[in-house]
Amino acid sequence: MPLDPDDMRERVCEIHGIPLKYGRMPIYYGLMGPPPGWGEVRTNNFPHANSYIMGGCVMDIDNDPEKGRAYYCPECRMAEQAYIDAGGE
Repeated sequence: MPLDPDDMRERVCEIHGIPLKYGRMPIYYGLMGPPPGWGEVRTNNFPHANSYIMGGCVMDIDNDPEKGRAYYCPECRMAEQAYIDAGGE
């Protein structure tokens, strides 16, 4: 979920214990739903992967319809990719 960059409270990943980074990621549009069980897996293992942003009523501060900004945890992203590589959806 995109967050306000002006909110400078330090955000820390509750799973990995490291500060979240703020960066750009692709915005995906369309009516997509996660596979069954994905929400629980994500919440428990990589809650701040934020590898993409779900489009809709979102526009980046740079007015770029293809990329947005959000906080993310690099360790969550690695855990998410490892899960996908191991056959998770």
